[in-house]
Amino acid sequence: IIGVNIMVALTTFTQMVRASIEHKVDIIFSGAGLPLDMPRHLLQLCEEKKEEFKTKLVPIVSSGRAATVIAKKWLSRFNYLPDAFVVEGPKAGGHLGFKPEEIQDPAHALEVLVPEVVEAVKP
Repeated sequence: IIGVNIMVALTTFTQMVRASIEHKVDIIFSGAGLPLDMPRHLLQLCEEKKEEFKTKLVPIVSSGRAATVIAKKWLSRFNYLPDAFVVEGPKAGGHLGFKPEEIQDPAHALEVLVPEVVEAVKP
């Protein structure tokens, strides 16, 4: 299984997503912003190439709210739900949007965030 992590904040995000799908990566993980249009690229390529691409689309989130926003947008715009979510708390590597004082705050621990995301995306 080959996966890539493509940051939404990159100016080449669309090109990198499309190239990854065309080259048949198994999973695209995407954070550093909300990947609200990612399914569009998968669906467009399937239509353009008359081929079924099976790349899984997996947003990286740090809250139930972010998971809900992504799931609702994807469902309403593309009739597509995320194949999975990666949940990152304030102690994960990279820039996560948490304030310095939130790093040690128990309210932002994974033990709190994971159930919040699970509840947010339950059918």
